[in-house]
Amino acid sequence: VMAAVGRSCGRLVYLAARHRLQAAAMPCLHRAGSVGFHQLSASQRPSKLPTFGIRFMTTHEFHTYADETLETLSNELEELVERHPDGLDFDISLANGVLTVDLDTRGTFVINKQSPNKQIWLSSPLSGPKRYDFDETLFDWVYSHDQVTLHTRLSKEFSELFATEVELIKPNKAWFE
Repeated sequence: VMAAVGRSCGRLVYLAARHRLQAAAMPCLHRAGSVGFHQLSASQRPSKLPTFGIRFMTTHEFHTYADETLETLSNELEELVERHPDGLDFDISLANGVLTVDLDTRGTFVINKQSPNKQIWLSSPLSGPKRYDFDETLFDWVYSHDQVTLHTRLSKEFSELFATEVELIKPNKAWFE
């Protein structure tokens, strides 16, 4: 299929297969040389596609949203750790698009930007590895296999680890307007 469609639609072929979309919903899947999905205007794009809005974002927008997400998470987690009463040796660091949260005996979370894919990747001691795409509708990072957002998953996992209710704030669209 990749050879017939060409390189420009390769990611869309993958997403179409992953989400069981019909070829009719993906103009670039009809035949080699046809118009690519990325060349369609917003009004021409099918409405039944999954909303992974990041693939329509510029690289600059991706870095802006991803950096703000990591910075916000870093600040919130530092506050959470400071308030935690058990005094364990926790370490939180954010550098070069990688947020590392070392919770001593409880494990280490690594949350990082993947610029080529325009994704945020999570490595969690509780749920394992996950890859998040940005959803413009939710204005949050979503794991496509279960539709759980990054902030929802992290809030749940940190609530479990700290035995207290944790609700992490996601970046707000208004912050960027």
